[in-house]
Amino acid sequence: MMFFVSALAWQRMRQFDCPQCGAPVVFQSATAEASVCSFCQTVVVRKDVNVEAIGSMAVLPPDVSPLQVGARGRLGEWGFMLLGRVRVAWKGGSWNEWFAEFSDGGRGWVAESQGFFMVLREEKVVGGVKGGTKLKVGESVGVNDLVVKVVDSKEVECVGGEGELPVAVVTGERWVATDVEAGKGVVGTLEKTAEGWRFFKGKVATFEELGWQGLKEMPGWNGVPLVTERGLTEGFNCPNCGGVVGLRAAGGSMAGSCSHCGSVLDATLPKVELLQKGGKKRKVKATLPLGTRGVWKGVEWQVIGFMQRKDKWAPWLEYLLFNPFKGYLWLTEYKGHWAVVERVLEAPGVAVSGVRPWIMHEGREYKQYAKAACEVTYVEGEFYWLVEVGEKAVVTDFIAPPFVLSSETYVELNEVTWSAGEYATSRQLSEGFKVPLKDFPTTQGLGMLQPSGYGEKWNTLKSVVKWVALIWLGLQIFTGGSCSGKKEYEGEFEYATPAVKQAMGMAPDSVAVTPPFEVTKQGGVEVEVRAPVNNNWLGLDVELINATTGERRPGEVTVEYYQGVDSDGRWEEGSRQATATIPGVEPGTYTLALDAAADAAVGQMTYDLVVTSGHKYFSNFVLGLLALLVYPIFVGWRHWSFESRRWSNAD
Repeated sequence: MMFFVSALAWQRMRQFDCPQCGAPVVFQSATAEASVCSFCQTVVVRKDVNVEAIGSMAVLPPDVSPLQVGARGRLGEWGFMLLGRVRVAWKGGSWNEWFAEFSDGGRGWVAESQGFFMVLREEKVVGGVKGGTKLKVGESVGVNDLVVKVVDSKEVECVGGEGELPVAVVTGERWVATDVEAGKGVVGTLEKTAEGWRFFKGKVATFEELGWQGLKEMPGWNGVPLVTERGLTEGFNCPNCGGVVGLRAAGGSMAGSCSHCGSVLDATLPKVELLQKGGKKRKVKATLPLGTRGVWKGVEWQVIGFMQRKDKWAPWLEYLLFNPFKGYLWLTEYKGHWAVVERVLEAPGVAVSGVRPWIMHEGREYKQYAKAACEVTYVEGEFYWLVEVGEKAVVTDFIAPPFVLSSETYVELNEVTWSAGEYATSRQLSEGFKVPLKDFPTTQGLGMLQPSGYGEKWNTLKSVVKWVALIWLGLQIFTGGSCSGKKEYEGEFEYATPAVKQAMGMAPDSVAVTPPFEVTKQGGVEVEVRAPVNNNWLGLDVELINATTGERRPGEVTVEYYQGVDSDGRWEEGSRQATATIPGVEPGTYTLALDAAADAAVGQMTYDLVVTSGHKYFSNFVLGLLALLVYPIFVGWRHWSFESRRWSNAD
């Protein structure tokens, strides 16, 4: 409940006698209307000069919140001090709301729940609430210049309080609390009263963001020794079997289970009440026993609760972890696959429908993996709501491995909660919680969030390969593709059979050699041969010889041309010119050795030779590109194969 704050005026601190017991009651704030006597719990109402008792406030049981009256914090430009507290409860849980005075003289509330803080200040409602007055969950309404969405609405009750309050409130007073959000961390609370609408607007903040000072010590945490409290166990005996029930997160835990008989207990009252009677046998073994402490990402956590849930296919386990400064964290385990999950107070955007609905959250696209009705089948330890065996919810998982975004819809409670998490390995948890790895369940199959061993590589290669391919293509275009090359040598040569050579006074096996010539451009060298062949052929084995190193680069070329007439008319095939290609030639001085052969009908033939250099071939580009893509294609295929197996198990 967010109470009305009247006009503010700074005045000095004042002290009055309690009308009930006579003890001093201090009003630190000039505009606080009520204060709870710390001796007799009477609610003392100040009428500026006179004070009167209007009722009593229940004594608040000890809790594990580090906040206390007098603690100071800051949100942006606002500094504030906590002056009082109201404990607000509903049928499924409770939380603290702290009355705060701000550095600019304003008033507001700091609501504390599950490790998050809503810092709220009242904003006058102009023109009423537009678009709806029933304030159903999921409904959007207009308040001043905002469009807000109702995320929770329920009847609540004051179950205790302490310190100063802006108006008088007593134990048992009830009202309807409606929480709204407007995106980008802006949250608020709407109340309908006899005087009209009240709107309390603010932001969600973490413990660190508020820069707290003046907190109370937390025994057992941050090096503060744990002190044994005696004489306080009467209210924590199990109503079913009489066993002692200890709470590790007192004040935050709404439900606990008896470690002796398994009964589920309501821990919201000083005297524990039985919610669900259990049997004597504990059926489910926890990998991380209750009370186990461990570290995750540098923060110490303690296991305080453990439950089993199941849908129509299979069961899984959920562990609730607690830290008084961080709130709550969940560990889920299914077939040896773990996830670390925490609440998300601001609901993500609406899922985009399609073959597979998806949601964008914090710049990441999550695709729907599964949606199913589930129920609680086993409970042990303590929880921040009144969980019972048989509790039902509809769970929808959206994944972007190794991350998950989940919604839980509780139809009976008219509530939807969101959580976000990431995959964790048994080894990570074994090291963090000092539990032997052999005690962890064996990993079976492929986990919903299990990272692909090639996923990160593939995501990196996708962008890198794209740019490499573009650069490679640019180089090919820049260097001229399959350019024509530069002419380096041209000459005429004579082919003759051995008999003709002998008649000409030449050695029968002699080979023709060109004069030395320069290759001035790096790349392929082409040797083009032109010969007057007609229904015959001429072939050459060529060797490009480096005059400096003696290196020989071979090639061959055949010129052949045939023609004639048949029943279909005239025909021809072949060509009177052909080319030999010698790739990758460096600039330098070369000669060309020519060993010619010809059709048996050819005794002698003159042919022309043209040598060009600097050729670039598109085939080289293709081969180079394929070489560059071999590893990315392999990685992509492995990643695709892995993801195909994962999604084969999805809805």
